[in-house]
Amino acid sequence: MEQQASGAREPQTIVAELGAAWGWMLAYALLSLALGIILIAWPNETLVAAAFFLGLWLFVTGVFRVVVAFSHSAEGMRGVLVLIGILGVLAGIVLMRHPFNAVSILGLIIGAYLVIHGIIQFVVALSAKGEQHRGWAIFAAVVGFVAGIIVLAQPNASLSVVVWIVGIYLIVFAIMGVIAAFQARKLPRSVEF
Repeated sequence: MEQQASGAREPQTIVAELGAAWGWMLAYALLSLALGIILIAWPNETLVAAAFFLGLWLFVTGVFRVVVAFSHSAEGMRGVLVLIGILGVLAGIVLMRHPFNAVSILGLIIGAYLVIHGIIQFVVALSAKGEQHRGWAIFAAVVGFVAGIIVLAQPNASLSVVVWIVGIYLIVFAIMGVIAAFQARKLPRSVEF
């Protein structure tokens, strides 16, 4: 089957790539889960560490989104993924470089990122009509958006509350990531259409 002139790739190639990437998806989800549990277990004791590790998570997430944007399977969503990736990298750098100063603005950075990411993820999920698990993608976008609004709406709230909200978001995100990874694992490495 020849590729179309628009640069679209064959479905079997996309399926094979998703099936091969399941291990990376699982590792990323488990890292997010571990960070979420740590944040919820010790919200007050980990504020400065949380600023650094959330910065690291945002940075890695941003880099991951940019890499995915330039993969063949991201055609049509490249600009959105690059935008999310750049936002994550920038927010991550701010939090990692200045974790002591960032504690005071941690809520604003995380809240703004969650709101923007939630909106973009929601729009992408809505446009993916007919995609399997579209409902879960919409749910994750809404959870991220609501978490960001709560964080931004409570600028005077205790930072431990912000850390709790982010920890819950990371756990939900991670559970969905683990499910997606195991579903990708079931995909065949080659498909005949």
